[in-house]
Amino acid sequence: LLPRQIPVCTMLRFCLLLLVLFVVADAQTTRCCAKTQANGIISQLNRLTSMTNSANKMLASIKKQLVYAMAHQYYIYRSCRAPYVYNVIAMFKNSRGWQYINIPWNKNGRSTGGNGWVSKDRKELQFTLDKGYWNCGIFSVEDDNINPAYDHHLATDAGNNCKNFKGLKTHCAKIRNAGSGSGLMNACEEIILRCYQIPRTMKGKAG
Repeated sequence: LLPRQIPVCTMLRFCLLLLVLFVVADAQTTRCCAKTQANGIISQLNRLTSMTNSANKMLASIKKQLVYAMAHQYYIYRSCRAPYVYNVIAMFKNSRGWQYINIPWNKNGRSTGGNGWVSKDRKELQFTLDKGYWNCGIFSVEDDNINPAYDHHLATDAGNNCKNFKGLKTHCAKIRNAGSGSGLMNACEEIILRCYQIPRTMKGKAG
């Protein structure tokens, strides 16, 4: 017997069913692949986050280890031309809130922002220091030659004797010309003040 012919409508239904099954299968495959890709991306992001956290911890540890080796530097100079001023520039991000101080060399008293001070004889300059950094030394930058008339002496204070900055609760530096020259510095003279933190407790093995 010859097989019976399949009605056209039945064939169409069958083809439509196959098409629906194909679409569903393709969607399942696509969803599976997309999920796999998403999981891979999430895994990579998690690894990147972990690496970033590890790097930040390492940097924090290095910074902690170097805290006593890192200096806060102040560039101090007297301008070469009028109007003559003493300039103090913090060469770091200063938590005191100021980055530079300008004080006329021929006036005394506190600076405009209140963080600098010049004595009545104009031979002493004082200014506030950043938190924790009050162990300092003066370094020569450029003053052409040794001039006995400008003999700089330095004192720093943790805060209890910074009388010219009452109310600020801050450390301060005091630089004075102990020589016979007029004012703190000669015109165009420059110096660096370099300050460090020091450990509060003794650690490690005793010598």
